[in-house]
Amino acid sequence: MHKALDEYENNVTYEKRSDIVFKKLQHDIINGKYSPKCKFPPERDLAQEYSVSRVTIREAVNRLSQLGLVKTLPQNGTYVTDFLVDASFQLLIEIMNNSKTIDTHMLISLTEFRRLCEVFTIRKLTRNITPKGIEKLRSIMKAKKQAKADSKKMSELHYEMHYMFSKLADNIVVQLLFNSFKPIYKHYINLFFTLPGVVDFVIEKYEVLLSAIEAKDESYAAYLMDEILIYGENRVKEILEVHNNQKQIRIR
Repeated sequence: MHKALDEYENNVTYEKRSDIVFKKLQHDIINGKYSPKCKFPPERDLAQEYSVSRVTIREAVNRLSQLGLVKTLPQNGTYVTDFLVDASFQLLIEIMNNSKTIDTHMLISLTEFRRLCEVFTIRKLTRNITPKGIEKLRSIMKAKKQAKADSKKMSELHYEMHYMFSKLADNIVVQLLFNSFKPIYKHYINLFFTLPGVVDFVIEKYEVLLSAIEAKDESYAAYLMDEILIYGENRVKEILEVHNNQKQIRIR
C-alpha cells in the first residue's frame, strides 16, 4: 500500500478511499508536484501507486475536475490545469474545510482579501446601524471585558462579534464569505489570543470602533477596522514565523 495513504488511513479510518486519494492528489497539485499543463498520470498508474481500484481513482479525479484542478480531454488524457486561472472560490473553501495545512502565500492572500471584505462590511453596517444593532454589539463587548482572563472565551466572543458585523451589514454575499472562512478564522483567532498584549489591544480598539459605529462615522470606523486587522495579521505572521518563508502552515 502507498505509504502516505496508509499513514493517512491510520488517522482517518472512516473516510472512503476515494476521499483519501482525492485529498492526497489535491495536495500534490496545489503544492507543485504536478505542474500546470502537464499530463496527469493515467488511472492504471495511480491505481497501482495507491493500491486501489481504477474506479476509486476515477472518483477522485472527477472531484479534482469539479474543483478545476484537472481537465480531461477526450481521446487525449487528463491534464493539470493552472488552478489560479481555472479554479473557483470552491477550491479555497475545500482547502479551508478539509486541509490540515495551507501554503503561506495563500494564507497571506486570504488575510488580505478578508481585510478588504471586513473594511467594506464595517462601512456598510455603520451607514445602516440601528439602536438594536448597537445594543447587540455592546452586549458582546461587555461580555468580552468580563472574559479578559479567559482566552478561550475571548476567542469565542471575538468570532461572535465579527459574525455580528457580517450579519448587520445586511449583505448576503458578505455573510456567506464570512461563513466560508469559519474553519481557518476560528483556528487563528485561538492562536491570536495566546499572544501577549492582544487582549488589552482588542478591548481598547474595539471600544473605540463601536463608538465610531454608534456615531455613524463611516470613514473613521473603516480606518479603525483596517488598523485592527493589520495588527492581527502581523501578530499571526509573527507566531507562525511566516517571515522565515515557511512553505506550509498548519491550519488545524
